[in-house]
Amino acid sequence: EKVEEKVEEKVEEKVEEKVEEKVEEQVEEKAEEKQPIQIQSYHLDGNNHVNNGQYIKMAMSEIEEDIIPTGLRTDFRIQAKLGDVIYPVVYKSENRWVIALNNSEGKPYSVTEIRGQIC
Repeated sequence: EKVEEKVEEKVEEKVEEKVEEKVEEQVEEKAEEKQPIQIQSYHLDGNNHVNNGQYIKMAMSEIEEDIIPTGLRTDFRIQAKLGDVIYPVVYKSENRWVIALNNSEGKPYSVTEIRGQIC
C-alpha cells in the first residue's frame, strides 16, 4: 500500500506541475508588473502577518477594468510581514485575471484568480 500511495503522490505532483506550466504558458505573454506595495501596519492581523483579506483586496485593486466578479479563488503561499515589499504581477485573459503578489525573488505570497464580466 505504501508503494501505491507514493506512486499516486508522485503522479499527482507531476500532473500539478504540468497544469501550472500550461497555465503559465497561456498567460505569460500578457503579464504586467505593477507598482510595488510596502506592507503597512493596517495590512496586519493579530499575529503580525498580512491578513488574508488584505491579499485579496490588494489583488483586486490591481485590476484596471471595472468588473462584476463571478468567481474568486486565492492560494496563500507564504506570509508577508510588516515592512515586506510585495511585487504584483497581473496576468490577463478574456474575463479572467490572475494576480501574483510576489516577494523580491519572484516567489508568491499569494495568487488570486478572479473571473468576471467587464462593465
